[in-house]
Amino acid sequence: MAGGYRQADHWLSAETIHQDLTESLSWLGIDTIDLYWLHRDDTREPVGPVMETLNTEIRSGRIRYLGASNWHRSRIAEANAYALAHGLQGFVACQPEWNLACRNDAQADAPPATGTEMRFLSGKDREWLRQSGLTVVPYSSTAGGFFASGGERAKNVYGNAVSLERLARVQELAKRHHVTPGQIALAWLLNQDIPVIPIIGTLNATHLAEDLGAVDVLLTVQEVAWLEYTSPVTADPTSPSGN
Repeated sequence: MAGGYRQADHWLSAETIHQDLTESLSWLGIDTIDLYWLHRDDTREPVGPVMETLNTEIRSGRIRYLGASNWHRSRIAEANAYALAHGLQGFVACQPEWNLACRNDAQADAPPATGTEMRFLSGKDREWLRQSGLTVVPYSSTAGGFFASGGERAKNVYGNAVSLERLARVQELAKRHHVTPGQIALAWLLNQDIPVIPIIGTLNATHLAEDLGAVDVLLTVQEVAWLEYTSPVTADPTSPSGN
């Protein structure tokens, strides 16, 4: 036990998954978890036994749907291909870190070494998601408040030239839409061409209301592209969005 939580060496073994799920259900006081996340991969474990174990829990009624957090797309694709071939449920959602900012320690997209890595959604991930149809449920969707604070918060993580350029564009678009920069940054996720359900976390009711307001901010395809890319887009990024 570490900090009250049991640590397992093989955290995707059938025994560990079963015990983790049993403990989660007990702590939550429920009989079924609607969307059960595997928060780390473990490349030592073949995907077949993992999917078999999870589907045993689905048949027992303790899980409804499956999600993969911080899994590389290649492993998700392999797991879902196994599930399809064996008449099992696969993953319906993935959970990477993803927001409009650029991390200071951004790394090249690469297959996982161990599966324990935190993963930031890459361009290749997005291409794959357009084909797979999985829903993205990104964490750190507000970039730790980087855009809402004018680049002051989380600058140790996102404070670089690319993020600052995007911040300037966010602020400009926020004025045009008469909304806050934080809402524009979240709206950028919500207006992607793949299904996205951002995770937001705050203890401040005012911040929560502001974040929820991003749902009503409609951006054009050109605005979404303009916020992210430093190279010009062909269409006018400031064209009316119907707000």
